[in-house]
This record gives sequence, structure tokens and C-alpha cells, in this order.
Amino acid sequence: MRVRTPFTITCMAISLAVVLGLPAVATNGTTPGYDMEFSQFLQSQGAITEPSIVIVETRFMRTVNDGFEVREIATEGDFATGFVYNDDGIVVTEYTAVVHAPSTYAGALSTLSSQEADYILIRFADGRTYEAELIGTDSPSALAVLQIKNIEPEDIVPIRIGDSDDVIVGEPILFLGYNWISRSRISYDFGVISALQPKYASVEESTNQYFQINVPQNPGNEGGVVINSLGDVIAIMTDIAPYRDATEIHFGLPINLAAEIVEAILDEGEVHRPWFGFRMLELNPQIERAYSLISDLNGDGLVTNSDRDIYEADTGIDLREALFVVWVDVDSPTGDAGMREGDILMEFNGVPVGTMQELRNQIERYRIGDRVTLEWMRREYAVWDPYIAEITIEYSGQRDDEEE
Repeated sequence: MRVRTPFTITCMAISLAVVLGLPAVATNGTTPGYDMEFSQFLQSQGAITEPSIVIVETRFMRTVNDGFEVREIATEGDFATGFVYNDDGIVVTEYTAVVHAPSTYAGALSTLSSQEADYILIRFADGRTYEAELIGTDSPSALAVLQIKNIEPEDIVPIRIGDSDDVIVGEPILFLGYNWISRSRISYDFGVISALQPKYASVEESTNQYFQINVPQNPGNEGGVVINSLGDVIAIMTDIAPYRDATEIHFGLPINLAAEIVEAILDEGEVHRPWFGFRMLELNPQIERAYSLISDLNGDGLVTNSDRDIYEADTGIDLREALFVVWVDVDSPTGDAGMREGDILMEFNGVPVGTMQELRNQIERYRIGDRVTLEWMRREYAVWDPYIAEITIEYSGQRDDEEE
């Protein structure tokens, strides 16, 4: 019986593939049809970026009482990815790596303040380590800004900042970061920009616009960078989807917005966001009933959209396209303009706003110092009166600063 060696079997398989017109097994270890050239190109761009990517390790001190004495102990800290922002040794990383909320549920509900890291270590890919200090944070964007101590300018390689305004859906990206698994080895993950400005409930407090990015992510590489095919950073990975099955859906903060936040922290120590001094809610049956905004007009015993249609025909007001004012700070731009609780906001600078998302989208278009026009309605003695006022956008605490 003829014995066929592995070499003979391989040759026969390749010959059969040629005869049948099948794709031959790739000899370079790649999957047939895989764009090895593009993969190598992205890897080369990652290699250029790698010297700017750092590990951020933190430690927190905790006061304990064991019954004999009260003492401070160092608790296990956190681990995240960061990057060198500029020639001055500024590092940008993820907020929760350097700031911890109160450790208990009761503490989180109390007046206890968050705790900043007592020790911060920066580790480069080549093994160099430096201590760092916290310059400032911005919790809505989940960013923290650090300063590396005792580092020479020639040892700094700032990252290349791109333009996130040019990002498009479907754009391939490379995600660089460290994690608990690879530890001291940087990981390269390929992905794609899958959506722009996605709706994500956990960022409602922020006016930031996030990119939705499909890419693997592991604990520890929060704060990692998303680079495009030019090797420029276009986003910072700051959040993951809070859904168990969404293992590869994450959210990156566009670098243009991140740079504005970092520069504000470096210049002012904090980020000044537009402040109007009001709180709004989307109108719903509970609010309509509690404030007696509308009643059963068609006689069916319920308040439905047909009643709202009748109400709109009678008053010209569509309650489905308005926001309810639940609170106004009297010493604020809207308070100065005369807005008060119980009013309904109809338009923000000429644009109708029927949802909180629509209001946020309009607010994002303006900056501190811009003047905008607000239009609202107020009901007095069953009659709705229109109000309109032009205000100047301020930031929270601005009036306190002016008094100093």
C-alpha cells in the first residue's frame, strides 16, 4: 500500500483546488479574500501611535478601624488606558480610573464626596514609569486630565490629533488600548464606526455627541484611542453599552469635543457648559393631570390624542410639541427673562422643541455668550398668553465669578 506523506497530501489538495477553480489555501497565514495589505497598513499606523499610549494605574487610601486603632491603608486602585496629549506631558484618561464614587449605596445617596486617587502611575510601552498628578476632571464626558511629573520633553511623544468632524458611518478604525488581560502589552482591535450621534440614555446629562463604534473592548482599555486610516486619533473610548448582549457596541467621544474639554480644564480648571437655570420635562398624561392642563374634551372619560387635537384647534397649542417647565432659578438667564414653573416651552431660538433630545440638540449648537430667543406659553385664568425673550447663555457659577 502506498503511503502518502503530509507533503504529498498538501500538493494533491493544491492541485485539486487549481483544477476545480477553488481558492488555494493562503500560504501567508491569512484568510482568502482578507485584505492583508490594508491590515498591515493599519498596524503600521498603530505602531506610530503606540509610543503615545500609556497605562494609568491608581491607588486609593482608605481609613479603617479594626477595633484597636484607626489607620489608613492602600486599597487596590484602578487600571485604564490614557494617551499623551501634548509636549507638556499632559495625559488624558478615563474619569473613573482616577475618581471613585462613595463605596456604598448609602454613601452614594448621602452627601459624601467622590474620592480622587492618592497615587497615580503612568507606564509607557517601553517600560518607563512616572508619577502623575490630577489636573482636572469632567464627569459628563468621563474624561480626566493628568500631568506627568519629572519627565523630559525629549521623552514625550504627543499623539496625533485628527478631525472627528470628517468621520463617516462605515469608516474602518483601529482601537488601541491596554486591558486587564494583556496588561503591559498594548492590544490592537479592528472595528468600524457604526453610527453617529446615537441615542444612549446614560449620557442624557451631557450634551456630548458620541460615536457608536463596533469593536471588542475589555476592562482596562477605557480611555483608549480610536484612530483612522491616517493614524490620527478621532475618538476616545469612554463608555460601553449597558446591555448584556451588546458585547461589541461601545461609545467614543469625538476628539474635537474632547480637545475642547481638555483645553478648558487646562485653562479654567473646569468645563463651562451652557446654563439656563431651568428644568424641563416632556409633557405626559401625569403632568397634564397634575397641573390641569387639559381635560376630557370629547366626553369619552379619558384624555387621549383626540382631546389634544381638539385642544390644539381651540387654542393653537399642541401639547405634544412642547416641554413643561418644572423649575426656574430666579437668579438665572431664564429667571431674568420671566420664565416660571408651569410654563411650557414652545421654541428654542425659532426651532420647535417637543422632546428633551430636540432641546439638547439645539443647545449643543451654541456657546457661552451667545444670545438666543426663547418662546413659551403661560396659562392664566384658562387663557394661554405667549411670551418671548432673548437671553445670553451663561455657565453655572458665572455670576458668582463676576461678584468676586
